[in-house]
Amino acid sequence: MLADLSARAGDLRNAHAIVRIELRGLLRHTSAPLALRAAGLAYPLAFREQIAKASKIASMPPDLLQALMREESALDPRALSSTGALGLTQVMPGTAREIARRLKLHGFVPSKLFDPEVSIRIGGAYLGELYARFQHPALAFASYNAGPGAVSSWLSKRKTLPLDVFVEEIPLDETRGYVKRCLRSFAAYQYLYGIALARHKSSRSF
Repeated sequence: MLADLSARAGDLRNAHAIVRIELRGLLRHTSAPLALRAAGLAYPLAFREQIAKASKIASMPPDLLQALMREESALDPRALSSTGALGLTQVMPGTAREIARRLKLHGFVPSKLFDPEVSIRIGGAYLGELYARFQHPALAFASYNAGPGAVSSWLSKRKTLPLDVFVEEIPLDETRGYVKRCLRSFAAYQYLYGIALARHKSSRSF
């Protein structure tokens, strides 16, 4: 598998890009071990150490940031959106400057968001703030995309709705789709690496 060769060479972004396109077919038509390997390449633990560090500082699950990064940039450190968001975590320059100021990152300029460590630190800090404020992955993802003000406004009008219904009622098509994709990735990371953790624990000798 070409994707597997890319992963073994350390190019998780390319492996992810290859498998992501064909994942459904691979899951249907391959054996369970190969399907699990394909799923792992489609949902890789890219930039694992940086994400673990940023998530610990922000007091949020690492899978939350990993899922966001997968959906925001497809793991491309040089990603640049049509709206001007940059890097792995696709932070807008104005937001990045404010976060960098609070983090006391002296000499920050938006082009530094193309550095994975800087992007993960700033994007992780911002996502952590939103997660602490809204206390749920779906709301954190929604506010990362549409802004915390928009999410607060929607909550004030729909606060009695179950959360799954709330997501379906998000008035912005882009944000609604984005939240669903991020939640799918978040669930996939938790499932895949929960399996790996369980296997690791069961294989330990005492």
